[in-house]
Amino acid sequence: MKDIKESYCVLWMPCSSHGIHNILDKDKVIKINDFSDGMEKSIDEKLFIEISLINEDREDFRIIVKDGNGAPTEYSFDFLLDSKSGNGLHQYKFLRKIESPLFRNNTFPPAIYHKLKEFYHNHEFNNDQSADGNLRVYVNDKWEKINLNATNNPALLFYLTQYEIIFDTYKTRIKEISNKFFDKSDSKNDFVTRGKHIRTIEGLYLNAKGEELYFNALYNSIYNERFSLAHNNEEYKVERQCCFNIKNTIESINHLQMKALAEWQHTVTEKSIKYSLKGIQIGWAGFVIGILGIIIGYIVSQK
Repeated sequence: MKDIKESYCVLWMPCSSHGIHNILDKDKVIKINDFSDGMEKSIDEKLFIEISLINEDREDFRIIVKDGNGAPTEYSFDFLLDSKSGNGLHQYKFLRKIESPLFRNNTFPPAIYHKLKEFYHNHEFNNDQSADGNLRVYVNDKWEKINLNATNNPALLFYLTQYEIIFDTYKTRIKEISNKFFDKSDSKNDFVTRGKHIRTIEGLYLNAKGEELYFNALYNSIYNERFSLAHNNEEYKVERQCCFNIKNTIESINHLQMKALAEWQHTVTEKSIKYSLKGIQIGWAGFVIGILGIIIGYIVSQK
């Protein structure tokens, strides 16, 4: 039929190891309760999504699209695994209805992608799901199949490039909190408040390092040659620049965290010394009062 087209897209299921077989929960069902309120701002009708595994050995899924009354619609489809590589890239094929509101932007819906990841990816190294929200799905102009085992395949380069936004977002967030932490002109920025700021910075830093681990799983793939700092030729200029920005942003995040942590340790040390001195002063005062009490008691006893 003209309004239905066999289509392909590539999803990256973030992983920290190469060549590991995924064991999926065959009884798991994931729902998107109101698709129109999610990431798909172009969806103007109330839709509900239900995702289930229909073949755990093949990693095939059924995506049921329901209307506002909860009834299945003609937009539902099976999402079938076509191929995958050892670095976490999965290529799926499905029958795409051209007029479906799901594909109105001529791309695979990010909201469905991020729910599919829950079958594979439990945020073991990063519990900040908002960072994953920046990842989009790879499809080419014609929704055609690609070779995932090809060197520098477009899906691999597509997902590597997206990490520039992810790390830049972490850098911006850490810098904002760091500025508040160092702001000594704010009377409300007391010891307790600064302690909260440093815990926020530490949490963001740990999540960024988790994303770095996932990024490295792609970056160190045997299929990646182009996305590297090692190339100086004009052909790889864009990829090299993006790679440099990512590496430099990671170093900036490390610096911001270490700078804030060093300042906090200095503050805590000063506070400890201050209270230690007060404790000594109070101890001496108690000692003196004790001696005076003994003397007064002796004088009174002599009368």
